[in-house]
Amino acid sequence: MSMLYNKYKDGWLVFLGLSFLPILLWLMAPSPVPRFGDSTASLASIGQLLGLTGAAMFGLNLILSARLRIIEKHFFGLDRVYRKHNQLGQLAFVLLLFHPLFLIPKYATSLYQAALFLLPGANWPVNWGLAALTTMIFLIVLTLFVKLRYHIWKWTHKFLGLAFFLAGLHI
Repeated sequence: MSMLYNKYKDGWLVFLGLSFLPILLWLMAPSPVPRFGDSTASLASIGQLLGLTGAAMFGLNLILSARLRIIEKHFFGLDRVYRKHNQLGQLAFVLLLFHPLFLIPKYATSLYQAALFLLPGANWPVNWGLAALTTMIFLIVLTLFVKLRYHIWKWTHKFLGLAFFLAGLHI
C-alpha cells in the first residue's frame, strides 16, 4: 500500500512542481526595474506570480480533466485524478482572484482609479484578463454552488476552456 501511496503522491508532486515552475522562470528572467524595490513593486510582483502560477495550474487542470490513461496510471484511477482536479482548480481559482488585487497599488493611486482598473477600458490585455476572470467566476459559481443536472453541469464546465483562451490572450 505504501508503494501505491508514493506513486500517487509522486503524480501529485509532479503537477504541483509544474504549477510552480513559472515562479522559477520569472525569477530567472531579467527585469528592467527592481521587482521588490518598494512595497508597490513588491505587491505587483506578487500579483504577477499569483497570475502566472494560477494560469499554470489552470492549464494543468485542463490536462487532469482530459482522461488521459497515463495520468490515471500515475494517480491510480480516474476518481483520484478528479479529486486532484477539484483541488488544483480551487487553488488556481483563488490565486487568479488575488492576481488583480495585488496589482491595484501599482496602477491606481485612488479608490476611483482602483475601481477603473477593475473595469474594461482601452487596455486590451487587461480587458482580456477581466473577461477571463469574469467567465471563470461565473462558471466556478455554477460548478460549486448551483445544483445542476450532470449533463448541464458538464456542458457549462466546457466553457472553462473559453476562460483559459481569454486568459492566454491576457498573458
